Amino acid sequence: MIPSFYDSLYINWERLVLKFRARALLWNPFFAFLVTFCEVVATIYFLRFLWRVARFAIGMPTPNMHPVELAAKFKGFKIPEGWVARPRPWQRGRGDRGVPVLPGHGAYAPRPTAAD
Repeated sequence: MIPSFYDSLYINWERLVLKFRARALLWNPFFAFLVTFCEVVATIYFLRFLWRVARFAIGMPTPNMHPVELAAKFKGFKIPEGWVARPRPWQRGRGDRGVPVLPGHGAYAPRPTAAD
């Protein structure tokens, strides 16, 4: 359980950094930092989930385009190969069910081997 928790943190950190860079390209870096920081705080306090549930309940879907997709479309932002804007349920397969895995990611956190 602990390795999968840290693996989850690592993946979310990578996605957060990518979102920040895309937002900084679309807007100014200070505003991008402010929005990304508020998103992190909302996620920690479970508010982001509640916000999405409330939007779903009143029929308002999530935004059509992810900030990274917007930056790629309008500003030429380079999206890493294998990156998925809306992953499948709970880390959404991480390579199974046809979802590509980002380079350096496996199903679990890296473990030392006998050769290490």
